[in-house]
Amino acid sequence: MSTSKSAVRADDVEAAMSRAMRLLAVRARSCHQIKSRLIRAGFDEPTAEAVEFRLLNVGLLDDAAFAAQVVRRGVETGASSRLTRRDLMNSGIEPEIVDEGLREVDEPEAEEERALRLAERKAAACRNLPTQKAIPRVVRHLCSKGYGSNLAWEVTRRVFGEVEFSTD
Repeated sequence: MSTSKSAVRADDVEAAMSRAMRLLAVRARSCHQIKSRLIRAGFDEPTAEAVEFRLLNVGLLDDAAFAAQVVRRGVETGASSRLTRRDLMNSGIEPEIVDEGLREVDEPEAEEERALRLAERKAAACRNLPTQKAIPRVVRHLCSKGYGSNLAWEVTRRVFGEVEFSTD
């Protein structure tokens, strides 16, 4: 009788593993994300943990690599360190791994430079708008990327001082 229970459990683990592999085929995920998605799909916690363990052992789950990928994507899209930190924490990444991943991009100068580049891109997209409409759009865009309002206004003022915009 105990043999059939372990066979069912092995079947559950294989089904959960198949589900996890489909999730990972779409994009990288954290250990927490895989485990919680498996539980939401109806697998019990021991099964989800067994799959998490197997994926960790074969190198398909790596929270540090996942964090580095999220940080790179955040830098590429102009997201603030604060927003990237929140995304990592919401993904279940341990605070130590989050801190390590953000160490290089968390510098105030780097943050300001990312905000400035983002403001320049958004301002260029608003070049046909009147300045009084373009400026708030740029500021809102920066705030939506996690930058504080003071920094958003500061870099927007710099950008509009350097770029010519239509006033019609």
